[in-house]
Amino acid sequence: MSRKYYINATSSYNWLGPSVGIIRSEEELIKSLHKDIGTNLNICIWQREKFILLTYSDYLRKRKRYTYSVLKEVVVKSKYLIIVKSICFKSIGKILRFSGKLLTKNSFIKVIFYYPFKNNTGFYNRLFSLFLLTTNYKALPSLSLFNRNLNITDNTNKTFDFLSKGDIFISIGLEWAERYPSSFYFLKKKGVNVVTFVYDLIPIKFPSYCFTNFSNEFSSYLINIVYGSSYIFCISNNTKNDLKNFINEAGLPSPEIKVITLGVSDFKQVINNEVKYNQLLESKFILYVSTIETRKNHKVLIDAYLLGLKRKIELPNLVLIGMQGWGTDQLIKKINSDPYLSNKIFILNSVEDTFLVKFYKSSLFCVYPSFYEGWGLPVVEAASFGKLTLCSNTPSLKEAGGVYMKYINPSKPDQWLQSIDLYSRNPTLLSSCEVLIVNNASTPSWQETSNQLLRGIV
Repeated sequence: MSRKYYINATSSYNWLGPSVGIIRSEEELIKSLHKDIGTNLNICIWQREKFILLTYSDYLRKRKRYTYSVLKEVVVKSKYLIIVKSICFKSIGKILRFSGKLLTKNSFIKVIFYYPFKNNTGFYNRLFSLFLLTTNYKALPSLSLFNRNLNITDNTNKTFDFLSKGDIFISIGLEWAERYPSSFYFLKKKGVNVVTFVYDLIPIKFPSYCFTNFSNEFSSYLINIVYGSSYIFCISNNTKNDLKNFINEAGLPSPEIKVITLGVSDFKQVINNEVKYNQLLESKFILYVSTIETRKNHKVLIDAYLLGLKRKIELPNLVLIGMQGWGTDQLIKKINSDPYLSNKIFILNSVEDTFLVKFYKSSLFCVYPSFYEGWGLPVVEAASFGKLTLCSNTPSLKEAGGVYMKYINPSKPDQWLQSIDLYSRNPTLLSSCEVLIVNNASTPSWQETSNQLLRGIV
């Protein structure tokens, strides 16, 4: 009798917008596993306090609908929402005063939301998640905010009623805010092989990069999957070492921990006659593909460019592709308000894959100055296009880029300036690096990741 595989698709199924980060990983792995094991792969999602089964075609249909039609609708509506929120904020701001000064937007949010719930971050995070998903009412039942009856008692007969002894349950999405991981232990006791992924331990190693007290919530999640997993796959040796240290320090029993290499998406450029971005694409530019947040260290690039201006060094344009994360309002404001930076640095949100391909191909090279990563998928993506990446000299990025990328101290703007100037002014040097990357760098496909996962589940 063949083994039955079940994969939790909740995160990507409920995601609104283009596939990025962990969402892309979950979606790509589902597609690749379906190619490998076909109808023996069952897709399930968390909804109304239990998991329900979903057909593969329904899953793809929902993802496609999100990406094309729903996203456009939300963008249109968001214009009006922004106007309404702006009017409300200005009106209340005229009444409320903080320390004798008119409240800034950040101060207002802290006074109204942060301080009252400072010691109840779980509620705050759920409130934030609710805000992100209110545009899709069908996704709301899957939020843990609506699942108050689920606790750590053994209710797997209700929540996982389709699973039997010997089955394989794979869960690799954004689960730390959900309550169902606490049930994995009972599934494992009943003979179900529970397979989970750990991407990084950033909330524990660097809590300052996350929401207040998120480190505690993430630690609870890790404890749940350590106890409840038959196999844990880490996306790098660096993450594996971090996880082992956490397990040892917490005195937990360790499941089998393995390393899996994330694949590179098969970017297929659709024929597109749009002139969107053409002027930027035809310019001389370097590329940084990443969410814009403090940990990603965009600041060092800004400092490098300002230092270049001071030294009268002509640098190429810098294109930042990624959504804006928390804690970067001042950074964005600085770029937009500075006469030099606003004409050198271009921020693009929600760029479709067809255009992302064009940016990779047209760039001189890429940069990735992040302070810490679990892996560094954009570095490998850049390599798949034969592009050099100037990376931070951190262990995981060295693991992702190998000997073919160039590594720089993430805290040294002067070193970034020198390297950007060196490779943008020396086409022969840059070309020699690209030849090495094209001929030698490893860029695994998601199909290889799927095969690696199936081989690792013995």
